[in-house]
Amino acid sequence: MDENIVWLNPGYKEQAYGLAKGDYQRGLLDGTYRWSGSDIKGKYKGSYQSSRNKLLTRLQGAGIPAQKVKKDNNRVVLVIG
Repeated sequence: MDENIVWLNPGYKEQAYGLAKGDYQRGLLDGTYRWSGSDIKGKYKGSYQSSRNKLLTRLQGAGIPAQKVKKDNNRVVLVIG
């Protein structure tokens, strides 16, 4: 299981990927990028934070139960399902 995202219900994957806009958001869903944003550096960090929040809002607006959760090791993951 990927460390950046937890799919409790894999049935939401296709719908979630359909809501993602761009490579960065798809990378969030496939676990390439961290939901905390700790892997993003530089002046565009705020734009990427906004992109994460917009994707989360679109997922929830489409009825997909998704939430950011801080694990015991302080790592932020997205839990879907």
